[in-house]
Amino acid sequence: MNTLSIFSALKDAIQHACQSRDFGGVLRIAESTGMRGGEDKRSITILRYEYKFSDSDGNSVELSFRSYDPSGPFQMEPDINRFNLTLTVDGRQAGQYSDSYID
Repeated sequence: MNTLSIFSALKDAIQHACQSRDFGGVLRIAESTGMRGGEDKRSITILRYEYKFSDSDGNSVELSFRSYDPSGPFQMEPDINRFNLTLTVDGRQAGQYSDSYID
């Protein structure tokens, strides 16, 4: 797959994930297209995944997902789940998509 088709597939998957409130399908597509990355375990309070694909011309697709609890002490709020997707072609940002859902 090329960077544009990966970007398009992930964008569609993100839209579906936000409607169904399930991020797992987006991560499976990222891994099946050859993107490198995975879970970032540096924080115990935020669930974070980072993926990147670069082709031989230096074009790239980057995906980040994070899920976090915005609650403060003695508060109970739903988690915020946020996706950010970026396409870079010839060293310039050629596409960007962000979406989120609350659960």
